[in-house]
Amino acid sequence: MKILYITYIDFGNMSSGSNVRPQKIYEAFINRGHEIKLISTQQNRYLERSKVALNAISWVKKNNFDACYVE
Repeated sequence: MKILYITYIDFGNMSSGSNVRPQKIYEAFINRGHEIKLISTQQNRYLERSKVALNAISWVKKNNFDACYVE
């Protein structure tokens, strides 16, 4: 299954539960053999988030996915 995964946390920083859960779910999808398109950025970084969003829109226009998961 091809999954579009959108999250607003900094992957790699597992200092709190709100950071751990999205990463564990991502790892579970990978371990189950799903193809994941990860879109990750922090909420408080407007310019970075805008660039990530534009890249995501471009990807979505060119690709089909079976599910979208937003954390």
